[in-house]
Amino acid sequence: MLPRSLTLAAFAGAMFLPVPGIAKPVTLKYRIAQTTEQTVDATAAGQGEQKVRIGYVAFLTVVADDSAGGKSVRATLDSISTDSTADPNFTGPILAAKGATGTGYVDASGKLNGFESADTAQAIPMGTLRGLVSSLFPKVKATAKAGDSWTDTTETTDSVGPGPSTRRAVTSYKASAGAAKALKYDLTSSYSIAGSAPNGVVYEGNGRNVATFQRSEDGYMVDGTFNDNSDLSLTHPSLSEPMPVANVSTVSIALVK
Repeated sequence: MLPRSLTLAAFAGAMFLPVPGIAKPVTLKYRIAQTTEQTVDATAAGQGEQKVRIGYVAFLTVVADDSAGGKSVRATLDSISTDSTADPNFTGPILAAKGATGTGYVDASGKLNGFESADTAQAIPMGTLRGLVSSLFPKVKATAKAGDSWTDTTETTDSVGPGPSTRRAVTSYKASAGAAKALKYDLTSSYSIAGSAPNGVVYEGNGRNVATFQRSEDGYMVDGTFNDNSDLSLTHPSLSEPMPVANVSTVSIALVK
């Protein structure tokens, strides 16, 4: 499963009055909790099966403003903490993302486009932040209403983070009435993914995602649960055989303000 530009400006000595009919920016605060368990068959490296668990809780602030048929968004990762069972070898890049900021654009379907930071030093933290923010804006049919069902095929590329990756997914949706004027979506998705890292490691494989989430009539995520399972093949340049990698991940999202 995981945005154009919105900046803050300071004005002194001037007064601005609200203009009727123009919506004000909306500030949203979210809690995102994720647990990922990874099993690596390292037989090709002369080792046995290895298991890694990573769990964290993050709090984000998202400011959204109406813009050209969609919304410009600015997001800040206010805090992030890993649980006591998280493997310390993998928590560094996650914890380093605290304080990272980025901007992007959400189109009418709810999809986040071009989410990035002006700070090029934030490459790895931005990969973490981008994944978190993308989870808040899953793509849906712009005209969806309760009772609708449909299937979409998407292909995305991502150059933010440790290395480029490509993902192709076929997703089936079903919409129904949710709470407090929200629309509820149930989805199942099958996907293929391939990518590489700077150390020469390449990977490819397939996965499945099952999710339930609610979006307000204004297009904001209210809550959601996402479950993902994938089986990958990881190839290291020093090894003659690839290593199978299985991932199981659960993400829960809640609007806290």
